[in-house]
Amino acid sequence: MAKILIGHYSLHHPLLCDSRVLGKEIEIKVAGRKGTICFPIVKPHISKDGYILTCPIENEDWLNTPLNDGSTEWGKVVSYCLKPDNTPDCIAYVSSIILKFNNTSNPQLIFDNISDWFERFYKIKELLTHSSRFHSANELSCNTPPLDLFYYKNNKLSKIQNSTTSIISIQSEILHEGISFDLYNDIADLTNKHKDISFEYQQYLNALHAFDKKNYSMVIVECAVAIEKALSSGIEKTCKKKHLSYKKLHEKYKMLGGLFALAEALSMKLPTADYSTNIKDLRNNVVHQGVKPTKQQAKKFLDDTNKYLNAYCKLLQS
Repeated sequence: MAKILIGHYSLHHPLLCDSRVLGKEIEIKVAGRKGTICFPIVKPHISKDGYILTCPIENEDWLNTPLNDGSTEWGKVVSYCLKPDNTPDCIAYVSSIILKFNNTSNPQLIFDNISDWFERFYKIKELLTHSSRFHSANELSCNTPPLDLFYYKNNKLSKIQNSTTSIISIQSEILHEGISFDLYNDIADLTNKHKDISFEYQQYLNALHAFDKKNYSMVIVECAVAIEKALSSGIEKTCKKKHLSYKKLHEKYKMLGGLFALAEALSMKLPTADYSTNIKDLRNNVVHQGVKPTKQQAKKFLDDTNKYLNAYCKLLQS
C-alpha cells in the first residue's frame, strides 16, 4: 500500500458531537494538502459499565503508539441510549481526532498550519451555532504539541519529529445538543476556503465572547457596530438599485440612528420591526448614559444582530 500521513490531534477546545458525527470523516484542506478528519467511535466498556470513545482506526499494530495505547483521551460520552431500531444515539465531548493525508511530502507544513486551520474552524463554528467556545472558566494547560504525525505503510507507524513546539490551553464548551454531521461538514468547507471572517461577523463573534463573560454592555457596543456596518451595506445595495448616490446620502444620514432614518426614507423592509427601541435607543442609553443592559436585553440584541448580518453580509471576506 502507498505511504500516507496519519495524525493524532489534541483539540484546543472539545467538540460536542452526537452519533451522527462519531466515526465519520470530514474533508479538510491544510496548507494546500487535502485530507480528512476522523472522529472517534463510541463502544461499550464492560468494566466501566458504560460507553467510551476510542480511536476510529482500531489496529493492533498501533497498540504501542499514542493512537491506540490507551494513553490518549479521546473524549467523554455524556449521554447514551439505544433507538428503537437498536442503533446507538449518544452525545459526547470529543477531545482528540485522527487526521489522514495522502500527500506525504514535507510533513512540517502540516505541523506549521494545522493550528491555524482549527482556529478558523472554531470561529466559523461559533458563528454558525451562535455559541462561544469559552463557556467554562476552567482551563487545562497542555505543555505538549497538539499534533503527533506518523508515516503509515504496511500496517506500521513511524513517528515524524516536529521541529516546532507550542503551548495550548483547552477550554470546554457547553451546548444543549450535539452538532450534526452536515453542519460540521459546512463548517469545514468554509474553513477550507482559507478566507478571513468579515468585519461584521468578527464584531458579532466578539459580542458572543462578551456575553459569555457577562459583559452585557460590551455585547451592545460590539453588536451595534456590526449592525451599523451591515445596515450600511444593505442601504448601499438599495441605493444602487434605485440609482441613488449612497455617498451623498450617507454624508447626511450618519451613525446608527441616521442609517435607520435613511432606511425608512428608502422604504427598506428591515429584518426587525422594533429597531427604534430595542436597538437604536438601547445602544444610545448604554453608550451615552451608562445604562447597564440586562442579560435578556443582551441576548435579544445578539439575536437581532444575527438577523441583520444574515440579511446584508457575508460570513467570509471576498
